[in-house]
Amino acid sequence: MKQMKKFFLFLFFLFDLTFFSFAQRLSTSEISNIIRESSEEVNPEKAQKILDKVSLIVNEKNTHDSIKALYFHQQGQIFLDENQFKSADSCFNIAKSIYIKLQDYPKQIMVLNSLGNLFMRRGEYKGSKKFYKQGLAIALKSDDKKAQGMIYYNLGHICNNEGKYEEAVSLTTKAANLFKDLNDNKRFIQTNQDLALIISKFDINKGISILNKLSKNPAIDSFIMLKLMNYANLGVFYSKKKSSDSSLIYLSKALQIAKKTT
Repeated sequence: MKQMKKFFLFLFFLFDLTFFSFAQRLSTSEISNIIRESSEEVNPEKAQKILDKVSLIVNEKNTHDSIKALYFHQQGQIFLDENQFKSADSCFNIAKSIYIKLQDYPKQIMVLNSLGNLFMRRGEYKGSKKFYKQGLAIALKSDDKKAQGMIYYNLGHICNNEGKYEEAVSLTTKAANLFKDLNDNKRFIQTNQDLALIISKFDINKGISILNKLSKNPAIDSFIMLKLMNYANLGVFYSKKKSSDSSLIYLSKALQIAKKTT
């Protein structure tokens, strides 16, 4: 029995050495690619397994700070996906402190946005707004239009949850206009769809008008699921107006798209 234990301990030690040697041989770009691969994996458990490939080297003295920050941010994202808020908060703050030291403004915005998402997930809107606004200040100073659009969108989402609809409309409209200027058709359509949902709470006709304009936008044909949602929302909006015929037309269009995608 003792010999068996020693054998398994030896195997574990051998595996650890092999894994460590493999990690040591990786270049900075290869490590970055592994971390990015982890960030693209939607399953948190699988994402963690990918990230674990480089976990042994993030604390090595010769590992560049930018790699450490990228690692801790991704580890924070995995914790957030698993609702481990305290651990996520710790990882995000480590990444933030490194990016401040490196004066990497786009990455600072990224981490502040993640911290804002964390607090929003916990329903702590005051804390969430604080981090989003910190990121917005950097985005405005560095003229990062894409980041500005994302943050205005997130702030609008919070205001909508708080029932502050006028403010939500103003912020979401700012986001939509920025995405339009950037020719980011997907985000432009998504943001306008959300804008229509907010506005429909107090002006159903205006909500319908926004969605009808999107339906006529040629860009929506490139995003089949957004097109489906557009028709489905129009069906719901017309139903609320007691316009049964119009509601049935758009819900049927949504159903036809759904059948084609399954």
